[in-house]
Amino acid sequence: MKNKFTLLSFLTIATSLSFAQTIPAFKTMEKKSNKITISDPKSVIYGAETQKAGGDPVWSDDFSTAGVWTLGSETGSTQGAFVIGAYPTQMTQYIGGMTNATPPLASFNGIQYLLSGPVGVQNVWMESPVVDFSAVTSGIITVSFNQRYRRFNNDGTFVEVSTDNGTTWTSFQVNTTAISNGAVVQNTEVIDVPVGAGITQGKIRFRWESLEADDNYGSGYGWAIDNVAIKEGYTNNIALSQTFSAVGTQLLSYTKIPTTQAAAAGQISFGAIAKNVGSAPQDVVLTVTNGTYNQASSPVTINSFLKDSLEILTANGFTMPTTAGVANFTYTVSSNNTLDVTTDDAGTVPFEVTNNILAADAYNGTAASFGSSFQGWQNGTGNPEIGTYYEIFANQTLHAIQVGIGSVPAANQATYLGRSLVAKIYEVDLAGGDPIILDATNEHYMATGEFGGLLKLYFSTPVDLEAGKLYLVTASTILNEEIPIAFSGNVTAGNVAGKDGDTFIGLAPDAILGNVVQCPVVRMDFTDYSGINELESQFNVNAYPNPFNASTEVAFELKNESQVSITVSDITGREVLNLGSTNYTAGKHTVTINGADLNAGVYNYSIKIGNNVITKRIVKK
Repeated sequence: MKNKFTLLSFLTIATSLSFAQTIPAFKTMEKKSNKITISDPKSVIYGAETQKAGGDPVWSDDFSTAGVWTLGSETGSTQGAFVIGAYPTQMTQYIGGMTNATPPLASFNGIQYLLSGPVGVQNVWMESPVVDFSAVTSGIITVSFNQRYRRFNNDGTFVEVSTDNGTTWTSFQVNTTAISNGAVVQNTEVIDVPVGAGITQGKIRFRWESLEADDNYGSGYGWAIDNVAIKEGYTNNIALSQTFSAVGTQLLSYTKIPTTQAAAAGQISFGAIAKNVGSAPQDVVLTVTNGTYNQASSPVTINSFLKDSLEILTANGFTMPTTAGVANFTYTVSSNNTLDVTTDDAGTVPFEVTNNILAADAYNGTAASFGSSFQGWQNGTGNPEIGTYYEIFANQTLHAIQVGIGSVPAANQATYLGRSLVAKIYEVDLAGGDPIILDATNEHYMATGEFGGLLKLYFSTPVDLEAGKLYLVTASTILNEEIPIAFSGNVTAGNVAGKDGDTFIGLAPDAILGNVVQCPVVRMDFTDYSGINELESQFNVNAYPNPFNASTEVAFELKNESQVSITVSDITGREVLNLGSTNYTAGKHTVTINGADLNAGVYNYSIKIGNNVITKRIVKK
């Protein structure tokens, strides 16, 4: 890729922040075999010798015949192996069965190692027999397979090809990097692989790798594979890889903009990354349409198996709508040649003008639209933060920050209950200094029913934002306790940053998709929640310490003499303590909550002052 896509590249301020990779860069690598079992002693070559047109079958296997695949591992692998046969019971329990496969199938069952504790590095594979490629005239093969996959740690899954009888392998990573923390992918994966002209035979293999050399947590949950097929690749074939929009001076991507910001935001520019997955060069054009809007980019020549970017600049951009509603933009890539496949050449992307929300993520209101979640930097402590940059186009007051919480299986939610979360807003120094914190929201303590949805975190005093300035909004854990902050969709790498201790840090760009990262669900909310905040600030209610061991003190301040009562309930709403009702004079007061007899966990305390009731959360250690 020529990396000419300056419109949607990193923020101009990105180099002034201390950006670092959070996961190792995935690599295309050469591997040598270290066989541990041999299940294919045959020397025959599988495949037909007739000439193939694009898309025609070359070889396939559904694992119903024994002795076809060789199973093995790389040097340094400590445990694990692929198994061919019935679907493992443990995998059915933790990631479910495959609805698009019929046993027998192949699977790597990592769950058994997770359940047994730290097990070290895993790097295992299963290898096909020699396949006849002599009839592949395009120099490209397409490998397809059904899969079900759940990722836990920093693992990688690869399809690999060898054209020298298994001495060396070229790796193509399967795009499962966004799957973690309870999310499961089940699909038919299709990977286009260049094998070169004049190649007469080759092998494929599937490989699972722990991508950290010190991966003491071993494998992830598991990977099941069925119905493997190799087909002839195409001559003229391109694919729409990624789509982007860009707004404002900083050219950031947004999915939602409030009406109060839209009028001053100006034009929406567009960009995309296209990949040539055929054997012939293509002159590629991006077209974006919405109603009467129809604009095309300049053509870009993309050679076989390369990617490049295309852009529609502001001069030909779309005028930002100023009334609430959804505008759907259809992105299409086309070529000067007649394409053999067009099903992956177009996609429709919504852009919403809202009443009060400014967002960059793709969350659409369902837990399924959360791809994974952030629980901390790979090597970080210091209450890690993750968030998104926002340019402000008109002066406005920010009242709250919305934070997405990842979907967590019910059996695992207890780990997070009672842990606290805050959101912060920083002003970014466009001259190159570190962002300066402006304020933080009130703490929020995690409770049941909050996973897989949005939380609103309120500022005690609303924050005034200025037009023309750039802000970073983050969600942050407290006491280094992990909380699954959700990701949804992808944005350009310059849209996202956070903090690792005292260092501002960015996510590593995706090795498969290019200069994009997953987008955290951390949104600006301009809705006026002043009524909520005024009541709380009016009486200055707070509990300290929180979390507590045996007792905590609730402090409050009265402007006038009032009757005050305090009760404590568990997270189900059952009252566990009642401190009675007492008349207090004007001024500051404290009341002790004796929780010595309470079980560890999350509780709500409600303080009634006159006719006002304020409910807040405390945590018993």
